[in-house]
Amino acid sequence: MKLKNKIYGILVMTMFAAGGCTASPKQMEPIGQRNAELAALNDVGPAMDSEVSFNVTELNNRNGIDYYNVSFTLDGEPYQYDIEALTGAVIDKKLPSSVDAVQAETLAAATEVVPMSESAAIQGETPQGVISVDQAKATAFSHAGVDESRVTAVQNKLDWDSGRQVYEVKFYTDDYKEYKYKIDIYTGNIVSHDYDWGYDAPPAGGTNGSITSDKAKEIALGQVPGASARNIVKFEVDYDDGRLEYEGKIIYNNMEYEFEIDGYSGAIRSWDAEPAWD
Repeated sequence: MKLKNKIYGILVMTMFAAGGCTASPKQMEPIGQRNAELAALNDVGPAMDSEVSFNVTELNNRNGIDYYNVSFTLDGEPYQYDIEALTGAVIDKKLPSSVDAVQAETLAAATEVVPMSESAAIQGETPQGVISVDQAKATAFSHAGVDESRVTAVQNKLDWDSGRQVYEVKFYTDDYKEYKYKIDIYTGNIVSHDYDWGYDAPPAGGTNGSITSDKAKEIALGQVPGASARNIVKFEVDYDDGRLEYEGKIIYNNMEYEFEIDGYSGAIRSWDAEPAWD
């Protein structure tokens, strides 16, 4: 199929109409072959008078991510792109070796970035050109069609996915759904998303029936006679399938104890003991 690359300048808005910015993830549909081809051309850059000839465009899946493999020739040179099927983001690309030095430098400047450190992410330090954690959360909430007032808990962390840095945003809603998103820290594109229905709900009364951190520590120390709060070397608040839990580690008398305690009942879910210096 041949067409003039003047279509490059067309905004690829239809891919977002196909998916819907606020639709539930279950309702998301692939952007379609044509929009995937447009997304690839959009990444190449202006080439208004060039001939584009598309080869086979196929929908594939790798590591749970649906993507289009788009291959085409531009002025006789081969290009190959992997385009994320739901967002239109560029996952991977192979450019011709004959791309001139100036274009190569431009492409490199657009794709080579300095990784953000975990400490910077934790402290809320957002370098220039990087979206903030709050922006990533807002993107996830909007895509899921969830108002922030309905979110009962959120977890964020900096991670890597297929060679790119992403924010991993996990959140839970008041109707007991769990959502997971990975969002590119530089483009703000959604790399992947998933959600589950009906995670373990807290007991009647909701979080008002939860135990405090101090109570969880007291329960853990009760299993190690003689140990005190200063022997707790690690303590975290976490959520397992949306259910509050406390995790920690005690070192006492040359023994190391790791525990998980249910945040509502106070039951010890997991307990492991071994020599501390083994």
